[in-house]
Amino acid sequence: MTTRYQKNELYPADLVPSLLTVPWTAYKSGRKCESTGPDSFPIYPEDPLKGFHQLISQYLTETADQKSWMIDPLAQPAGSKLLAGSPLSRGQAILAAAARVAWFCKTPRWNKDFKSWAYEDQRLNGLQPLLASLFLAETELTAGQTIELASFLGGPMSSIIAEHIPPLGVVLAVEKSLAAMPLPPEYQRSLVKLARWLITKTLPQKRAAEFARVWRRIGAYEKVRELDDPNQAFQRLAAMILDEQTLIELVGEMMQPLEDLGFYARTGAPLASFLDLLESYLTSHTMPGPVRDALAKIQHKMESGRLPKDEQKTLGRIRSALGGTGATEIEPGEAWSEQARADLASFTRKQRDAWNGLLAHCVTAEA
Repeated sequence: MTTRYQKNELYPADLVPSLLTVPWTAYKSGRKCESTGPDSFPIYPEDPLKGFHQLISQYLTETADQKSWMIDPLAQPAGSKLLAGSPLSRGQAILAAAARVAWFCKTPRWNKDFKSWAYEDQRLNGLQPLLASLFLAETELTAGQTIELASFLGGPMSSIIAEHIPPLGVVLAVEKSLAAMPLPPEYQRSLVKLARWLITKTLPQKRAAEFARVWRRIGAYEKVRELDDPNQAFQRLAAMILDEQTLIELVGEMMQPLEDLGFYARTGAPLASFLDLLESYLTSHTMPGPVRDALAKIQHKMESGRLPKDEQKTLGRIRSALGGTGATEIEPGEAWSEQARADLASFTRKQRDAWNGLLAHCVTAEA
């Protein structure tokens, strides 16, 4: 946990997360609250989550001096009470804890010395392990409540919010509440927005495994480790919302760095994650035109420069999805590779097609 200094407020002044509506309305009216937590969160008598907020205030006091990744909520008196309730009460505890994160986002402190807004989240130290424990327990949340959580996580300050609210926990809650239920358009839009952010946080498998080893090495709380899986969060969410429009939205996210920079910048796991999704979709559908056009642009930019081997594999998958492959999957710069590229260029069309088919298989094969 840390203090971040920003010249401008990160959360729009006119945007209030629905999780925070009751306390924020009372706070902005100037009314005096009954009490405040160690994070300065105001507790008002009409707040339906008042009892949970009182316990969370106690819990944040109990965990204030502990390292967040090592906190066991069950070892804290207030934490054990929050986890010992019914599925419904645990769901309410999740909403109350998320409201504390929303309060943090909406109330930075002005620092005169730095002439910046200071976001100080040290007092939220224990929320990540508490929420991880709650999400992994049996909880009861309505579809509307899980969409509130997803909308908050997929909105402004997503990366900072995710330090306290585990994305995989939110996705699991959404998955449970929407099981066998057709998605209303407004729910679909909220979840696609979250998926656009989640895909940017996916990791190569080796790096994800290394992070998992680090968590174990430092003795991180097991439930925090269990939910620290951005790849699974994206995959599970994408499976719920996959359709043509979702693919178009996600490929737009993949295009963003190219449009911002004017050249291909390594996206690594996010582009590979998109291709995983696309390849699954193409087993029973045709490729949407906007997706084909975007991939062709990405391919062109990738081919204009040298690529490391993992990106060559990604390029091969793109070319394969678009219906072809070529010598650009052989990295130039060495005597053998330059000769191979020259040989391929000199072959007849039939010979090239045969070799290119083999190259396409080699580039996309896992082993």
